[in-house]
Amino acid sequence: MWKLFILTLFLSFKSEVNSAKILGWFFIPSISHQSVFQPIWKELSLRGHQVTVITSDPLKDPSLKNLTEIDTKFTYELWKKADISNVRREVMTVTEMEYTFQKMHETMIAGSMRSDEAQEVLRKSENTFDLILIEGLSPVMYGLQYKFKAPLIAISSLDNYNYLKYLLGNSMNPAIYSDFLTGFRGKFTFWEKIQNFHFMLASYLMNKLIIYPIADRIAKSYFGHDMPYIEDVIKNTSLLFSNVNPLFSDQRPQVPNIMHFSNVHILTKSHVPQVRFLFIY
Repeated sequence: MWKLFILTLFLSFKSEVNSAKILGWFFIPSISHQSVFQPIWKELSLRGHQVTVITSDPLKDPSLKNLTEIDTKFTYELWKKADISNVRREVMTVTEMEYTFQKMHETMIAGSMRSDEAQEVLRKSENTFDLILIEGLSPVMYGLQYKFKAPLIAISSLDNYNYLKYLLGNSMNPAIYSDFLTGFRGKFTFWEKIQNFHFMLASYLMNKLIIYPIADRIAKSYFGHDMPYIEDVIKNTSLLFSNVNPLFSDQRPQVPNIMHFSNVHILTKSHVPQVRFLFIY
């Protein structure tokens, strides 16, 4: 009888623990980007998940026992060579800016791929990981979900390009919403609507005819030549998170698989100091 009692007591306190094997690949060597992702992979590790991260800014925290970090800090040298001081609206058209950023992304991805440890990860078999996390600004990285046959969540340290949102089902109304690169906010003037329409049409054609075909060839060289076209792979993305403060966003309706978050990089809570007001009549 007492054995049954002990068994019942044990089962009463038993709780189910589900942990996952997670791969994170964040390719832009910039702390302003990486500081958004660091708290995410740290918290996943603390919650018991087996996390492998490829990053230019590893935490190097020995207390995180479930975390394996592959350091690609050497890609900072590539970032220094890419002069971004002229990638701005005063010097370039917005479509030129978008194209330039995508070419820079491809360079940084190629750099991170040169890591021997990253190549070792790519040699792992299908179903090695239960979840893939990527930096979502480049279409190339979405091929990881095909490589490992795992659901993929894309995270962006800023807003995302319109064409990517379009592939995931969001609206592209040039009279109301724009791409974050244009700088248009609030209620557009008639001239801004014309400019925005011109940019969105040019951006759509550039992505459709140039950027994504190139990204497809690059992704297939990394993840397998039998991979479907990259646009079709991207459409299978489970979630897209964008680091956007809702107070400063364009208030665009989002489809359920696109979500905003903000302030994840703020690690400590601070109290608003008490302020005493002196009224003089």
